[in-house]
Amino acid sequence: MKAACHIMEEKKCVRISELAYSVGYNDPKYFSSCFKKEFGMVPTEYIEHFAQGIIVEEEEPIENN
Repeated sequence: MKAACHIMEEKKCVRISELAYSVGYNDPKYFSSCFKKEFGMVPTEYIEHFAQGIIVEEEEPIENN
């Protein structure tokens, strides 16, 4: 996922499908779902936040007891 973030930061106009395929996902919707689970937002929101200069950090994993 960090590779996807790096790509989005470099290429501000990138298709989510292209991004998903470039980091090894065959299904862009599944990629977006996984991205949201890790970062709390979908890739398009990440791009918007990055464009506005908002720093996005990974969310802490939730531990199941």
